[in-house]
Amino acid sequence: MRKLAARMRLLLTGALGRGVRVLAEPGFAHEQDELSIHLTVEQGLRLAGRIAAESVRAEQEEASSPVEESRIPPIWISSDP
Repeated sequence: MRKLAARMRLLLTGALGRGVRVLAEPGFAHEQDELSIHLTVEQGLRLAGRIAAESVRAEQEEASSPVEESRIPPIWISSDP
């Protein structure tokens, strides 16, 4: 879990800038592992913009390609805790 958290932190820091917090909580027999990502509102909006831009780019590529690929469901980002 710690390695996953460190990799996610590097990925998100590269995409969004400094200050991204990623916390890993190992689960127990009755609880699942948990990975928490803490972003500022600005970082959350930046991430949402990047995801939306990538989605548009992917749709444009898909329209120009005759091969149908499986679609990934949208990710909703909220500033609520």
